[in-house]
Amino acid sequence: FSSQLLRDGRLYVAGGEYGTGKSAGEVYDPIANTWTATPAPGQTVSDANSAILPDGRVLQALVAGALNGTLLWDPATNAYAPGPTMNGIHNESVWVKLADQSTAMVDRHALTAERYVPASNTWVRTADCPVALYDDYGYEKGGALLLPDGRALFLGATGHTAFFSAPPAGQTAGSWTIGPDMPGGRGTPDAPCSLLPNGKVFMVASAAPNSTDTFPVGSTFFEFNPTTFVYTAVVAPGNVAIHNTATYVWTFLSLPDGSVKAQGKVWLKSEPEPAAWTVERTDPAPLAERHGAPGDRKST
Repeated sequence: FSSQLLRDGRLYVAGGEYGTGKSAGEVYDPIANTWTATPAPGQTVSDANSAILPDGRVLQALVAGALNGTLLWDPATNAYAPGPTMNGIHNESVWVKLADQSTAMVDRHALTAERYVPASNTWVRTADCPVALYDDYGYEKGGALLLPDGRALFLGATGHTAFFSAPPAGQTAGSWTIGPDMPGGRGTPDAPCSLLPNGKVFMVASAAPNSTDTFPVGSTFFEFNPTTFVYTAVVAPGNVAIHNTATYVWTFLSLPDGSVKAQGKVWLKSEPEPAAWTVERTDPAPLAERHGAPGDRKST
């Protein structure tokens, strides 16, 4: 689903890949402790991307039609308006907000890439991504995020990685560089990642997808150093080296103390409701669901 923290402290949420909210939106007010529905977007949101814009509006992608449409939601009026059309397909992509307030993405199952530029309210082509990030089977890719040095890191379900740097003002192409492949033939199909206070990236990977298994089971957790290109394996929830789950079940939440909470969700699609679970914290034993608390960037 999409979610954005609004400038007034409210939380915008829309869609959901499963369940009954695929084409709905709501706003949570933490002061009033109430949820308020947005107007119906009119099309399926599902697991689409979204981005908060400099003027406070939300750019909302849609999983409908040609898979390249967007809406603009205004929190001041609680109304949707038509948004700009993307050049490629956004579905299964990850959007990254860059330092210049533009939003970058790699088109689905392609090398072409683009940026949303708020000043012109348009999607513009960038230079092409130099490596394939989407697998050939489920068209999945991994997470992406903005690094402290201004580069955007994109992780691939294929196991490839790439860095994007925004162009100077007045230009559109930007530049890409190839990052290091993940160790052991691993990839990040539909997997999360999170930036740690030390500039490293906390991530989860499995075997790369193949023709018979789009989401291989076996999650290994890593810290990736985007400066030295070193991947360091860390303990998985349950204090095991490899967790018996596929990577897509994980959600990461960066906490105020600098640690990351990892929550897994096991769901057989025949079940009416997802069954969520987290590993309980135990002290002083290693803490499986929180990674990298202050003073120990490995596991606590």
